[in-house]
Amino acid sequence: MPDLAVLREALLDHGLDAAGLAQWTRDLVVATTMTAGLQAEVQVGTPPVEWSVEARTAGRPVVLVDVGTDALGEASVDQLELRASHVWRDVTRSAAVFEPRPWIGAVRVTEEAAIDAVSVQRIRHLVASRTLDAACVVVVDRRARAVRSPTSTLSIESFAAALTGRCLVLVAGNSAVAR
Repeated sequence: MPDLAVLREALLDHGLDAAGLAQWTRDLVVATTMTAGLQAEVQVGTPPVEWSVEARTAGRPVVLVDVGTDALGEASVDQLELRASHVWRDVTRSAAVFEPRPWIGAVRVTEEAAIDAVSVQRIRHLVASRTLDAACVVVVDRRARAVRSPTSTLSIESFAAALTGRCLVLVAGNSAVAR
């Protein structure tokens, strides 16, 4: 697993604008792919990339992460669910037999003390239903120098563990193909 203490500290020390959070998420994805030994090109979403952070191997996306600082509004969760569903739809339409679909994640970071419990529950449901592979919901309290999640299943640690697992599967699959 990557050094999550460094990443937590980075959240406390930097602003939470969209560009900064996308860069933070890119750093998390890079650290995770490197830890797992996956050779991937990781980029922050700029056209034609429609996801905030995308990792590619052999020209195809293997990790897609949506990033937001919008405190989990209902419209944000609706949009996230729709985008993830479109990935599922597109893969089932055009994927080669046994081609793995991209790993889909979401990161939401806020400085608000209260998080909408309904939106958190919806994010948890998106992970439980496998619409998302993992999600990270984080509240940053700069005064207390604390980073917390409303539930352990939506923590930075859970997100990194799920992503590490997928990267290890991809590395193992690439090794089997190379033989």
